[in-house]
Amino acid sequence: MLVADLQDVRKVYDGGVVALKGATIKLESSRVHCVLGRNGAGKTTLLRILATQLSPTSGRVHLFGFDALKEPERVRDKLAVIPQGARLLPVLTPWDHVFNYLLLRGFGFSEARRRAREALELLELEEYSNVSALNLSGGMRQRVLVAMCISSCADFLLMDEPTVGLDPLARRRVWSAISKVVREEGRTVLLTTHYLEEAEVLSEKVVILHGGRVLSQGSPQELRAGIPERVRVDIHGDVGCDLSVYGRVRPYGRLVRVLTDEKRAEELSALALKKGLAIEVAPVTFEDVFVELVGLDGGEHL
Repeated sequence: MLVADLQDVRKVYDGGVVALKGATIKLESSRVHCVLGRNGAGKTTLLRILATQLSPTSGRVHLFGFDALKEPERVRDKLAVIPQGARLLPVLTPWDHVFNYLLLRGFGFSEARRRAREALELLELEEYSNVSALNLSGGMRQRVLVAMCISSCADFLLMDEPTVGLDPLARRRVWSAISKVVREEGRTVLLTTHYLEEAEVLSEKVVILHGGRVLSQGSPQELRAGIPERVRVDIHGDVGCDLSVYGRVRPYGRLVRVLTDEKRAEELSALALKKGLAIEVAPVTFEDVFVELVGLDGGEHL
């Protein structure tokens, strides 16, 4: 079943800034979907359109089979959103935020208490449930926002960079919570992120936006298959020869990365070691795939 079906969606803001240039995306239910892209790629605009907070300039947006542009009230109770830049009220506690959010969504007191307790436990915040937000760390405040979103009975959770600013352990707690509600409750999640590892580990579909266009979309495995190289060689220093004969070359200051195959990786490693240079050989990462698709300068891409 499709939760969202966008066809040729275009958004032009006042002043002529074009944020989306004909995006066509289909999102299936009971999955985690990630949207990746550079700053200004159109990620937040896309999420706000899906959340019925923003109307596109043109195109079609269907949510749960309804025309979300003509009948947004038919789908809004199925949505829960963490918008970009969301903030907690400093004087309220995590419990206050989650519990009152649920009351506002129409839950009774008993059900709201149960759901608030479960969400705070899921995000490992029960110890801090009665601490004012003013005295919480930035990472904890972010997890409270995730708890609010997850606590709802919404079928489609839209999260704009939900793990920004979190330490690695806290980020994995959020991943675990998101995976749980998708796996056990059949809900659908769309999140934007700048963390490439997050997109690869968490999502079943990745949409890469670039300059307002859908540059590529598919599973992480499908996107990996979009570039032929499987090995990367990082060389610290100047080998003194044309490295392009070994593969795709990406300079990062004094570090040079070459994407290549196993045979040429062995040859290049031997050459670098002979020159006395430090090297690292590893499989190509999802970050490498993203950089190759988008391009280092924002204009070059596959």
